[in-house]
Amino acid sequence: MAMHRQCCRGGALAIATNAPEKVSSMKPAEIEDYEENLRWANRIVPLQSKPIEEFEGALDTFYSDYRNTSVGWDEAMLLAVASLAGNPATDQELDTTRKRGAKSGCK
Repeated sequence: MAMHRQCCRGGALAIATNAPEKVSSMKPAEIEDYEENLRWANRIVPLQSKPIEEFEGALDTFYSDYRNTSVGWDEAMLLAVASLAGNPATDQELDTTRKRGAKSGCK
């Protein structure tokens, strides 16, 4: 499901920009996913083109904290990219992500 969320983030931003009327036809669970995806898309948009080394450094820094070892690669990358874009995760978001990763076994 995390991979699905990651793939939908760009789609959520496109819908918000080009077809907001589609939201009104969504089911409540779809709207909740859409809103979460849109929040992440908006956090990442400010990111300009960066060298790959910056992404690697951000991921190295993220995983150097032992509390993040349960976080899967896709969510770690999202958190790293958001941080590089100037929108780092809150402590509450990090805690929720760590717990979700521990529960799912990084799936």
